[in-house]
Amino acid sequence: MKTHKLIPLLVVAAGLLAYHNSFTGPFIFDDVPKIPENPSIRHLWPPWSIVGHNSRPVLLWMADSVAWKKRMPAWKTSYRLLSTDATPALARGYKAMSVMAIDDDGRLPNWHWQSDTADNVNMENLELARAFLWNLAKRIETT
Repeated sequence: MKTHKLIPLLVVAAGLLAYHNSFTGPFIFDDVPKIPENPSIRHLWPPWSIVGHNSRPVLLWMADSVAWKKRMPAWKTSYRLLSTDATPALARGYKAMSVMAIDDDGRLPNWHWQSDTADNVNMENLELARAFLWNLAKRIETT
């Protein structure tokens, strides 16, 4: 088999291997009209339609100014390993960004792994995110 035909199979195999233990759990319908019944998220082609979207510079600037003014340990970084919760909104032209607790190695601990449970939520990170987003919302409102 030629190499260019083998690559898609390797990608699928890697995905199945990475998520193999998640297939035995239940599917959680957290927003039925917005996820399972939404026809606008039923495509994966062309691939560039679901990756490579950036947050608006003005939104990132406001987030930076809030973090600096409130002396919060937050900074902007480009996360390109996987899509985030902001990806569908960004793909449709909405102003969006993701707020994530990244470890010292640039990874998201427990994110979409079997260890991604309520017991592993860092309450300090959750409170920091709440305070950051509250102040960002107030900053946006006054603009």
